[in-house]
Amino acid sequence: MKRSALVFSKGDDVLQVADETAELLKNYGFNVKSVMRDDADGEFDENIEIVIVIGGDGTILRAAELVYGTDVPILGINLGHMGFLAESERKDLPQSIMNVVNKDYAIEQRSVLQIEVFGENSYKSWALNEAVVEKAAKGKMIDVALSVQDEYLTSFACDGVIFASSTGSTAYAFSGGGPIVYPDVEQILMVPLAAYSLFNKPLSISTNSSFELDILHTAYSDATLTCDGIRQFDLTHGSKLRVYGGKQKINFARIGESSFSKRLRNKFSLPQKGWREN
Repeated sequence: MKRSALVFSKGDDVLQVADETAELLKNYGFNVKSVMRDDADGEFDENIEIVIVIGGDGTILRAAELVYGTDVPILGINLGHMGFLAESERKDLPQSIMNVVNKDYAIEQRSVLQIEVFGENSYKSWALNEAVVEKAAKGKMIDVALSVQDEYLTSFACDGVIFASSTGSTAYAFSGGGPIVYPDVEQILMVPLAAYSLFNKPLSISTNSSFELDILHTAYSDATLTCDGIRQFDLTHGSKLRVYGGKQKINFARIGESSFSKRLRNKFSLPQKGWREN
């Protein structure tokens, strides 16, 4: 019997679509394991053929927790807002399930970031979208020193720093003033948040390189590291963070020939003509 996992968030509308999706899959001979979004952190059955996500990008990031370290692809059905990671919309659900049944989809691999913390306490994690270092105390700032490949670059005070993958360039990093990077371009973005510095622009490096961030002892606040909005770790004064490209990939199922450019046009409602054209 074919096996699939169904990950979904809360809400009556979502549960209705999740039930409909599960019924369609069962009608085509699938064994369906249903997983609530907040429970998507347990052991994963690698015999599962595909993970279907009902919800927004946040739910897809939760599903990535399940498949991390495996080759199992994710297919997102968007019920959220932007839904950059999702492949299909609600109206396309029956056709999307047929694509799953017939294995009529391509695999798109997305790179992840690896994060290591050194200092009083050590920590290792990863992120599909971003790793965010933010001040722990309201009304305070953190002082940080930024290096690239262990070569000191600059220091500044700020509310925080975002380290984003190409996939995460359309998320928090974009809101912070960072550029959009096409997902096949393997880069690591550094986007400072409210930096008190002449150098307060985003910076991009190759995933073959690394960023290092030191939380200086002159900081008025400790900091918090958050990976994909899910995993958190406290950073004390003197902590050092290293961010680099990981070897692990997250697989996404892509249906048809929908390009990233088309996704940008649709999600941001970009004009098809310039403002001067009439």
